[in-house]
Formats: sequence, C-alpha cells, structure tokens
Amino acid sequence: MISLEPKTSSLEASVLFLVPDPLIWVFPIKNDDGTVEDFEVGYANKAAIEGVGHPQGNLVGLRLLRDGVPSAQSAPGNFKHYLDVYESGEVKEYTFVAHFTNRVYETVRQPHNHGVLSITRDRGAQREAEKREQATRRTMESIVASAPIGIAVFEAIRDDDGVIQDFKLRVYNKQRNILLGLTEAEGEQMKFSEILQMLGSPAAFEKYVSVVENGTSIQREQYVERSMKWLCISTVKLDDGFLAMLSDITELKESQKVLQQQSDYLNSIFNASLNAVCTCEAIRDEEGKILDLQYTQINEMFKQMIGKNEEEVLGKTMRQLFPTAVANGIYDTHCKVIETGVPARFDIKYKGEGLNAWFDISSVKVGDNGLVITFEDVMEQKTAAEKIEEQKRLLDNILAGSSNGISVTEFVRDTDGNIIDCRTILANDAAVAIAGLPRDIYLTKLASEIEPALLESPYFQMCKKTLETGEPFITQYYFQLTNRWLELSVSRMDHENLIHVFTDVTPIKEAQLQQERLVEELKRSNQSLEEFAHAASHDMKEPLRKIRTFTDRLKVKLAERVDESSSNLMKRIETSAQRLELLVDDLLEFSHVSERPREMAQVDLNVKVQKVLADLELSIEEKGARFTVDTMPVVHGNKRQLQQLFYNLVNNALKYSKPGVPPEIAIKYSLVNGADVKTHIELPADELQKKYHQVEIRDNGIGFEQQYAEQIFGMFKRLHGKAEYSGTGVGLSIAKKVVDNHQGYIWASGELHKGATFYILLPVSKY
Repeated sequence: MISLEPKTSSLEASVLFLVPDPLIWVFPIKNDDGTVEDFEVGYANKAAIEGVGHPQGNLVGLRLLRDGVPSAQSAPGNFKHYLDVYESGEVKEYTFVAHFTNRVYETVRQPHNHGVLSITRDRGAQREAEKREQATRRTMESIVASAPIGIAVFEAIRDDDGVIQDFKLRVYNKQRNILLGLTEAEGEQMKFSEILQMLGSPAAFEKYVSVVENGTSIQREQYVERSMKWLCISTVKLDDGFLAMLSDITELKESQKVLQQQSDYLNSIFNASLNAVCTCEAIRDEEGKILDLQYTQINEMFKQMIGKNEEEVLGKTMRQLFPTAVANGIYDTHCKVIETGVPARFDIKYKGEGLNAWFDISSVKVGDNGLVITFEDVMEQKTAAEKIEEQKRLLDNILAGSSNGISVTEFVRDTDGNIIDCRTILANDAAVAIAGLPRDIYLTKLASEIEPALLESPYFQMCKKTLETGEPFITQYYFQLTNRWLELSVSRMDHENLIHVFTDVTPIKEAQLQQERLVEELKRSNQSLEEFAHAASHDMKEPLRKIRTFTDRLKVKLAERVDESSSNLMKRIETSAQRLELLVDDLLEFSHVSERPREMAQVDLNVKVQKVLADLELSIEEKGARFTVDTMPVVHGNKRQLQQLFYNLVNNALKYSKPGVPPEIAIKYSLVNGADVKTHIELPADELQKKYHQVEIRDNGIGFEQQYAEQIFGMFKRLHGKAEYSGTGVGLSIAKKVVDNHQGYIWASGELHKGATFYILLPVSKY
C-alpha cells in the first residue's frame, strides 16, 4: 500500500489546535492500483479529539474504516462522504452523530493539501464556546506572541469590484519581524506586496490571492537576505485573508546542503569510476529465500559498458535483464555473497544480451540485504595475454625454424658504466651454424675472446650507438675467424641488450665485389672510349678540311679542262665531305650530352625558344615558316642542353616540311599530372601523381607512319632518303638524350603527309 503521509508538526504547533470547532484533516490510503481503500487522520485539534471521544484518545494515525472513526456504525458513511469530497474536489456539508458521545455535529468538508479538511460545529456547545471566546482569544494572543515561529494574519484589500489589490496586516508576532529582518515600524506599515518585493518574489502575489479566493494552501521555502535565514512559509486561508506561519529552517538547510555536497561528492566518485558499478537489493519470499536481485543504482561506466540507461535498469531485476547471468552462475555467486557476507571476485566470459566480453567481477555485501557489484571489461587484457602466448609460440617457432641467424647480445660494462665488451646470451640453431662455432663457446665466451679485432671495428661502435640511442642499423661485417661475410640487422631490445638478425652473404658479397670491379673497369673503358671518340672526331675534322680545300683548288685549277662527268665526281666528293663533317659535328654534340649535366639552374624556356628561332632565322625565311608559341615555363635544368633540345626539334620540323608548302609550327605548353598522359606513354605508378611541364612541337610537314614513332629516336635512324632530306639521323637521338638527362619523357605521334607532333615532359620539382 502507498501512504501519502504529510508533515503535520507545524500544524500541531499552531493555534489551530485550540480552535473551539473540531478540525480534522485526513489523507487517503491507496492500494497499489491507486484506488482509495481508507482515510487516515493526519491532524485533529483538541475539540475534535474531545468531540469524537474515541476510546484510543488522540485521533491522529487512526483510520476511518479500520478503527471505526467516529464509530463503527457511522464509519462507512463517513468514509463515503470523505471519498466523495476527495474525488469530486467540491466543498460539501455533512451531519453525523458521534457514537461515543452521542452528540450531533454539522460538518463542512473541503479538499485541502492532498486530503480533506473537516470543520465541525457542535451546536450544543455554541454558547459554552461563546463564553470561552474571550478567554480563548487571550490565550491565542499569548500563544501567537510567544510562539517560536513567526505568525502573521493578513486581510484582503479589495477594490469596488471585489478584486484583491493587496493584503493588510491584522495579527503578527515579533518572531515574524525577526525572521524577516524587519524593524517594528516596517512590520506594522509594510503591505504584503511590499514584503514580497523585499523578498524578491513579487510574482508570488497571485498565489496568495488564490489561497483566499480558492482555499488553496502554500508551503514554500524562501531565503531572506535581510535576516540571512532560510524560512519555511506555510499559508492557509483565514476568513477573507490568510494565515502565514514562518519557521526558521536555516540549520536544516545547512545540514541539507552538507548532505547534498556529500551526496554529490559520493556520486561524482561513483560516476567517475573507471569500473562499472551497480547496487542491488535482494527480493525475498515470506520465508526469507532470495527470489531475485533488484537494481537500485548504476554509474556512468555501467551504462556505457552494458548499453542501458537508468530507465531500462533501475527497478528491474537480474533475472529479467540478464538471464545469461543466471545460466552461467554469476547470479548464484551474488546470492551467496549476500547470504554469507563473504566477498567474491572472479572473471568470466560473458556472451549474451548483446554482450560479448570478458568481465572481472567483484561482489561485496552492504547492509543486511544489499550488494555492490563492480566489474570491468578485461577483454583487451585477455586478448593481450593470448597474443603474448601466441607470440611466444611464434617466436619459438621462428627461432627454431628461421634460416637467418638470430641472437641476443649482452654488453659488459666497467665500474664507471663504460662498455668494454659483450657476449651472446641467446642464439638459435641457424646463428650457431652461421657463426661456425660450437654452441658452448659461442654462448660463454666474450667477443674479445672470440675475435679481438671486433672491439675496435666500426661495427662494434655502431652497436654501442644503437644501445645508447635505440636507432637500429643494417650493415655487413667480415667475420675473420670463419672468413665469412655476414649481413646483420641490429636493434635495441633494452638498455643492456641488442638483437641481431643475420645471414651468411659470402657468395653474394663476393659476386658483388666482382661486379664492382667489373663496373670500375667498364667505367674506365667507357671513359677511354669517350676520350677516343672525342679525339677521333677532332682528328677527323682536319683531313676533311683538307679534302674540301684541295677539292676547291682542283675545281678552280681544272675548271676549263674538266668534263661534265669529272665535274659531277668532284661535286659528289664535296657533298660527301660536307656530310661527313656534319656527322662528325653531330657525334661530338651527342658525346657532350651522353652524360647527365652537372651544372643545373633555373632556365626560362621562353628565352631558349627565342634564341633557337634566331639561330634558325635564315631557314625560317627561306621556307616562309610561321610560328605560334605559348608562354613557356621556367624549369630546372642545363641551359646549353635545353637549348640544343629545342634547336634539334624545331630544326627537324623545318627540315621535314612539305615542298612548296610554308611550314606552320606550333609550340604549345600545359601543366599536367602523370596520370593525364598515361594513355600516350607508360609511367611508373609512383609518378602518376607528379606534376610535369608538357611542351608540344607540332608541324604540318611530311609526317611519318605511327609504327616508326619509337625508331626515329635511334642513332642514325632515318625514314627518308639522303637525297630528299639532309641530316645525319643524330638530332632526335640528342633530343631524347637531353630529356633523359633531365629525368623527363619524350615521344612522337604522326600521320604520313599530315605532319608530326613531338611531346616533351619535364618534371616540375627539382631532381
């Protein structure tokens, strides 16, 4: 059953106790379904107690039906009337006979403070009451004056239309002024609205109007700055005004504040816990056997870990929410803790109700019937432990089955902490085999005893540095004792030990050394060959010059005597000498670009293109060539080679123009990504996102068939006869070599009789 029991101490202490008319205030007793099964007396004044004359004396705590108030015979009717007033909310009159005193009473009953207030008048005692009225008044005034609470009676001030405008003071005591911090003059003169203004609660005025107009009551707490006190103000209707009673609850508020602070502190600790925490209360049957565990409190981590909030958990039971806990024994363990008082701690894999975790659970009894359960998800720790065990097994397998040598070296220090030696403390079978030493020697002897030269080697110094800094290294070391080359990867295990992973690379190292010797020999051979080609080219130019000189002299000397056939032979000699001289010049130029240039700088291609056009001015005028040139970028490269690149490509476009058709040559520029040109040329995957300067040199010349697009860059490759077009077949080879030197790309596209386009990609970034 649910009891709505009010606070009655302030009423019992009031002057109402001495009011001559019987006053009884009852409140409902309700069943679980909310229906009223009885009324209990919450307040009865002296007149009511005497008038009813119940055998138990004081009426407070008695119930109408259960205890027969006012009598067993009239109790059902009395209950029915109270119920009617309570449920209807209306004021009603009622006449009844008090069985124990045989008196007839007329009663007015009205809803009040969640119950029903009954005011009864004994007509037979009216005269006696009048006689005692004056004495009662004096008594009342004495009580009001000496009461420990503040008392004030206000009367409504109404306008002509009967609307309450304010309240004026009729009765008060000094305690009221003290509690409000008013002077005597203020206490007498201040209207009620002014007092509310002083209290900072002017909006509460309408509530007091409602007390008078509707018979409601007010009980509220108010802090008064003047007196620096907390007051509990209870107000009830009194005639055309109200009675206000002020109680000093400052100490109570301070205690509540301290308790609240303590509660907040405990709650903050409770909710700040990194573990999930909940409290439970045992639900027992009549014999005391635990039927279930009901959740009474949960913290924030509980909500996060379980995924349920207070509404979903509080008031529910463990059997309802977590049937898996019943099945796997967790519930029984908690019940045992409550029964025995012995705490329990255990870990368990929990899979159910949407959870899949390892929980470390603690259970401690609190009070006679309570339980505090603390748990944390240790899935990570469990998983980590399993991984550690798995890694240990894996490490054992690696050590046993690895073809690489794996060892751990411990360093030896002197009394000052300086490293003076080292020894191997762990080694797998492969390490022992590669070292070529017996295991007992390998794992017991100091390094200085096995190979004295080791301590002075760069390898040992690198090991000391790794031990100090933790920075690993990879190196190769020649082990003199066994005449073997080892490749070692060294890393720090801790501040005293290093891990070595190594393999025998003697065959590879010997091949590498042989290769290096061959490379050096090849370099020397190439250098000699280049020097020979350069010298040979220079030496060839002198005989060529003499051939041309002597040919010119013969032409002059024999001009009148030579016939047409001999003249043609002379011309063919002269032409061959010119071509040979041009070929020597191109070979010299190719030798200049055969190596990547060392002098690199920022090169403005606009300047280089204009210089090329100036150099080819005569050919441009002879052929009537027309040029369109975009604004070119500034690139990082070699000035001389880049000018040679554009010279050869523009000269190529002029050279292979259509007879009788003025060449139209366009030099275009765009900034592209590597991915933009992947359909034209295959680039490495790591260069697809790089930016490139793309230059196109497009002409309307004789073109070529696309199947020869790659062949044209080969040395001495020509697609046309020497008689038709001059040239040595070296120019495009030079162009490709320059682009290669600048880490770029070059390709061509063409169509026979319709022209050709050469594409150049130069990287944007420095290289």
